[in-house]
Amino acid sequence: MTTTTTAATISGDPSEDTRAFRRALGQFATGVTVMTTEVEGKKAGVTANSFSSLSLDPPLILWSIARTSRSFPIFASATHFAVSILGANQVDVSQAFASSSENKFENVPWREGLSGVPVVEGAIATLECSTETTYDGGDHIIMVGRVERYTYTEGDVLLYVQGRYGVADEHPLLKVNPDQQVEEVVEREDLSLPTLLYFAHHALSAQFETYRLQHGIRRAESRVIFTLETEGPLSPLEITRRSYLVERATREALDTLVSKGLVAEQGNGIYALTPMGAELGRRLGQARREFERSITASMSSEDERKIKEVLHKLIRDNYERGQ
Repeated sequence: MTTTTTAATISGDPSEDTRAFRRALGQFATGVTVMTTEVEGKKAGVTANSFSSLSLDPPLILWSIARTSRSFPIFASATHFAVSILGANQVDVSQAFASSSENKFENVPWREGLSGVPVVEGAIATLECSTETTYDGGDHIIMVGRVERYTYTEGDVLLYVQGRYGVADEHPLLKVNPDQQVEEVVEREDLSLPTLLYFAHHALSAQFETYRLQHGIRRAESRVIFTLETEGPLSPLEITRRSYLVERATREALDTLVSKGLVAEQGNGIYALTPMGAELGRRLGQARREFERSITASMSSEDERKIKEVLHKLIRDNYERGQ
């Protein structure tokens, strides 16, 4: 069976196109976890979205790790490991443990947990486990853990779907009327700055999404196009760093863009926009500028300047505070 594509559906045989199959699996939204362990003084950590609860009695969970992972030998021999379920503010932690860095723990706060296993600080929930058993899972092994201690706190969880990070939000069908919501936000003067920023971000993102959909481009793909357009030919690792994506999202976006003839590999693992990709980048850039003009049309140039100045200061000050 060969892969077939219609305006709405892509289908095919998983054995013939594993990349397309991986994108199909990416339609399922998951939380983001970091798995950590230590064996004979060697720490290992990986970002995983294969985590799942298995049993309450006994308390069992499971996840899987690729046999090709650099951390595979350590986890395969580990008697204990920890599961850190990340919060919405821990994208940097997810990216650190999804990278190929030799020392993933270097810039991530962690503490020593049960049996000396490193545990990521600041997670929404932590499960410290002994390795119950493992099962063959094709190119992965399935690790079943018995939870010996759990810890959790309230907060927003980090989600991952379709090659990008996200946060949970109320379903649109359950929300109040958007016009009514806007009216309520505008009329209330007691709302906090984070609430106003949150509402503004989601309202504007939803509006701009229509521009991308007109060109059949997803958010991760548009970020890759924008990065290559502004920075020039880059390696996948450089694209990941400059577009604020995870490595897997970058790879999947590049695969899609190459298949559409929008990006081409120039050799030595360097990617660049094709003439068709550069033209699409130009149109998306024009759309961004038009969109910005439309949302600032009712502002004076001085008000626009002040808003940008305040946002830059807010971002810079909070970044420096977190260092």
